[in-house]
Amino acid sequence: MVEVEGVTSPAQVAERLGVSGRQALRYLRDVGADLPNKPQPKPWTPEMEARALVMLEDRVGYQETARTLGITFDRVKRRFPGYALTNQEKTERATTARIYRDVL
Repeated sequence: MVEVEGVTSPAQVAERLGVSGRQALRYLRDVGADLPNKPQPKPWTPEMEARALVMLEDRVGYQETARTLGITFDRVKRRFPGYALTNQEKTERATTARIYRDVL
């Protein structure tokens, strides 16, 4: 067994052992090391939910809604399915962005 004394993170273990980060996590779990807890996502608040719903009903995309609320795209999409932009809306936005990018 390889000694991993004095290291504080799975990344350091991976570097010392010469393996991938995932393999280092498996190794640490197998030897019973205390692993850092995965950070918990920011909980949905009623205010966040109301703001997200207003934004999505105004046809703001999932990505921009998530960015505004400080959460991930996937969390917004799972919470509010069916608000995806149509292909026509995506095309119009891309065209507008291209025009303004060239002007500015």
